[in-house]
Amino acid sequence: MDRRNNTAVDCKHTIWIIATNFGDDIISEYYDKHLKRLDDQKRSLVDLRLLQAKLKQGYITKFGVYVLKS
Repeated sequence: MDRRNNTAVDCKHTIWIIATNFGDDIISEYYDKHLKRLDDQKRSLVDLRLLQAKLKQGYITKFGVYVLKS
C-alpha cells in the first residue's frame, strides 16, 4: 500500500530485501525441530514451505504487510 495516497501497489515483480533480525527465532526453532539431526545431504532436500509460511505469517503480524491476490 502506498501510504502517500492509500493506493495499492503492484509488487508482483519486486524482490524485497529486508534488513532485520526478525524471524531469527522462527528459523532457529524450525532448525532445532526439523533439521538439526539431519546430515547435510538430507538437510538440502527438506521442503521448506512450512518454514516459509511461518516466516510470512510472522512478517504479516509484525509489520502489517499483506499480499494482494491477482
